Amino acid sequence: MKKLIVILLVLLTGVSVLIGQEKIEGHIYDDEGQPLDGAQVFFTPTETPLSSNEEGFFALEFDQFIAGSLIISYIGFRTDTVYISEPGYYQFRLVPNTEIKEVLVKGRAKGTGISNSVQKVETINAIELTKAACCDLAGCFNTEGSVQVNTTNVVTNSKELRLLGLSGVYNQILMDGMPMFMGNTYTFGISHYPGTLINQIMIAKGTSSVLQGYDAISGQINVVTKKYKTTPSLLLNGYINNFGERQFNYHQAYEIGDKLKATTSFHTVMPSERMDMNDDGFIDMPLIRRSSFYQTFEYGDTDQTGYSNMNMVQYLDEKRVGGTLTFDPMKDAGTTNDYGHFIQLNQVNVISKHYYRWSGRQGVGIQTSYQNHLQDSWFGLLRYQSNMHNAYVNLQFESIYGEDNMFKGGISYRYFDIDELVSFAPEEQFRDYGGRYHRIESVPGVYAENTLNLMDNHLNIITAMRIDLHSEFGTFYTPRVLVRYIADEHLVLRGSAGKGYRTVNFLSEYAQITGGTRNLVVLENPRPEEAYNTGISANYTRRWGLLEMDAGVDYFYTYFINQVFPDFDRDPLSVFIFNSRDQVRSHSLQADLKLEYDQWLELKIIYNYLDVLSNETGERVSLPFIMKHRVTNTLSIRPFSIPWYFDINAHWNGIQRLPDNLSELPEIYHVDQFSTPFWDLNAQVTYKVGNWELYLGCENILGFMQFNPIRSADDPFGQFFDISSVWGPTRGREYYFGFRYTLDKKQ
Repeated sequence: MKKLIVILLVLLTGVSVLIGQEKIEGHIYDDEGQPLDGAQVFFTPTETPLSSNEEGFFALEFDQFIAGSLIISYIGFRTDTVYISEPGYYQFRLVPNTEIKEVLVKGRAKGTGISNSVQKVETINAIELTKAACCDLAGCFNTEGSVQVNTTNVVTNSKELRLLGLSGVYNQILMDGMPMFMGNTYTFGISHYPGTLINQIMIAKGTSSVLQGYDAISGQINVVTKKYKTTPSLLLNGYINNFGERQFNYHQAYEIGDKLKATTSFHTVMPSERMDMNDDGFIDMPLIRRSSFYQTFEYGDTDQTGYSNMNMVQYLDEKRVGGTLTFDPMKDAGTTNDYGHFIQLNQVNVISKHYYRWSGRQGVGIQTSYQNHLQDSWFGLLRYQSNMHNAYVNLQFESIYGEDNMFKGGISYRYFDIDELVSFAPEEQFRDYGGRYHRIESVPGVYAENTLNLMDNHLNIITAMRIDLHSEFGTFYTPRVLVRYIADEHLVLRGSAGKGYRTVNFLSEYAQITGGTRNLVVLENPRPEEAYNTGISANYTRRWGLLEMDAGVDYFYTYFINQVFPDFDRDPLSVFIFNSRDQVRSHSLQADLKLEYDQWLELKIIYNYLDVLSNETGERVSLPFIMKHRVTNTLSIRPFSIPWYFDINAHWNGIQRLPDNLSELPEIYHVDQFSTPFWDLNAQVTYKVGNWELYLGCENILGFMQFNPIRSADDPFGQFFDISSVWGPTRGREYYFGFRYTLDKKQ
C-alpha cells in the first residue's frame, strides 16, 4: 500500500466526472421574432448576469442539481421571470412595455443532448423517456443510437445493453454513480428499474472515468435516479399491454424539517397472459411478478459549503416464469413433465454518500454501496442457486486550482463474493458441469485525476491513473487520457485512449449457458479480460433562426489483450470457456444528425457501423449476432398550441452472421448463414390535460418476428435444444396504454 501511495503522489493524472456541467441556453426575440442584442439574463442561483449576443443567443452553465428563476430584461420591454428546473434550450419572446398583453414565453427542455464535459457524454433525460413506454431501463433507448438492447435469454426475456458492438458485460453500468451491476444483477438488473424512477441516463462510449473502477472497457452508462429536487410532489404511472402485463409506479417527494428531504417510490409488475404468437409452443412473454420499494433521504446540499449526505435503500422481490404454454412451476420445475424456467430472486441495494465542502473549490466525500442478491432458479432440469454480496467504498478529495483546473484523488475498496451452486435433476443426460462455483474478490485501489484547461478553456486535457491490487490476479494498472478542443462556437473535437479490465462470472452473466442444453467445457481457468480502447469524435452545432442542427460523428477501436467470451460458435452442442489472447478487434463508427424547428418538431437520423473481428482460426472472421449496419430514425412532434404529442421511431437492422457450425446437426435445424434484415417501427401518441397525461402506443408495428428463435422447441429436453440464437424480435405487435398523473411542488 505504501508503494501505491507514493505512485499516487507523483502522478500528474486525472479524469473529469461523467456528470459534467450542462447549459441553459436559448434565444431572446421581440414579439415580431427579431433577435434582441444585449438583453440581460440573470439566473438567481448563480447571481451572474450576462448579455445576449447579436443573434439574441445566451448560454449559462447549469449544475443539474440546481433549479431557480431565470430573469430576462431589455430596455423598452417588459421583464419576464421563468422558473427553470432542467438544463436545455429555451426561447423567450418579450413584448414592449407599452402594450397591455401577457408576455409570450415559449420554452421546453431538450430530451437528449451532449454534455459540456471533456468526455463526450450523451444525456437522455426524463422528458425523452416519455416518448416511449420506457417500462424499465432496457426500454429507455428506443430513440437513441449508441446503445443496442439485446435479448440474452428468449425464454425469460433477460436483456443486455451493448456499446460499440461488444457484449453488455464490457460496459460499466452505474446506479447514481455507483457500480451496482455485476454478476447476478447484470443478468436481470436492467429490467428492475422503471423508467419513471430515472431522471437522467448518461452514456459515455469508450474510455471513461476511473473514479468508479477499472471496468468500462467499451464505455459507461450512468443511471441517475430521481431525488427530491427532480421528483414531483406526486407522480403516478400505470401501464397495460395487449399481452395483459400490468405495471404501476408511485413516486412522492416530501420534506422532513428544514434540511431533510425524502423520496418514496414503489414499483409493481403483474404477469401477462399466456400467449404464443409464433406457434412454437412457448409463451412469448415471460410471466413476471415483481415488487420493488425505493427510499431516499437527503440532508443539506452538496453544492453548498458544509456537510451534506444522501442515503438510499431499495428492496426487490421477483418471480419470473417462462417456458411452454402448459408449464406450471409449482409442479413441473425440475421435471420432464413440461419444460420451463422459474426464477425467484430477492435483492437489497444500499447507497450512502457523505460530503463536506470547505469552500466552492475544495471538498471531500465518502461514497459506499452494498448489494445482496439471493436467487433460486430452475432452467429445465438445471437448478441454479446463488448468494452474491457486492460492496464498494470510495474516499475522494477534490480541489479546483488555478483557473478552474481540477484535481481529484482518492482510495477505493471493492469486495465481491459470489457463491453459485449448479445441480441437475436425475433425468439430465447431456450436461456434467454441476458443482459449487465460489469466487471472492478483494480489491483495494488508489487513483488520481487531473483536468487541465488551456487556451482560454478551448483546450482541455484530462489524464488519469488508478492502481488496484486484486486478491487473485495481482496489480491492475489503468491509465486513461481524454482531450477536448473547442475549435469555435460551432465545432467541438474530442479524443480518448485508455485501458480497462474485467473479471469474469460466466454462469451469472451469460444466461444462454444455463438456459439451454449445451454442455459447458472450461478449457482453462479464466484470466481477467484486458483491453485498450481509443476513440475520436466531432460535434457540430448551428442555428438559423428557429431551426437548430446538431451533427456528430465518432469512431472507436477496441483491442483485446485477453478475452473470455463464451464460444457458442465452435460446437453446436457445447459452450467453450478459454482465454482468447490478442485475437479480438472491434471497430465502431456512428454518425448522427438532429434537426429541431421551433422546439416542437424534432428529427433524428443515426447510423451505426460495427465490425467485431476474431482471428482465432488464422483468418479475420466477424463474430456472430452483431449487426454491421444499423439506422435509427426518430420523429417527435410536440406543438405548443395543442395538447397532443406524437412520437415515432424506426430502426433498420442489417444482417448478422449466424453460427456456421449447424451443418453438424440434423438438416431440420440448418439455418441460413446470415439473418434477415428488418425494420422495427414504434409509435406513441400522448394527450395532456391538466395534471394528466394519457398515452397509447404500439411497438413492432410491422409485426416482424424471427422464425423459430428456439432451436428444437418441440423437444426441449433433447440434445439439440438451444436458446442462444436470437437475432430479431421474438413476439409480434405489442399495443399498450398508460397514464401519468403529476402533481408539481409549489414554487
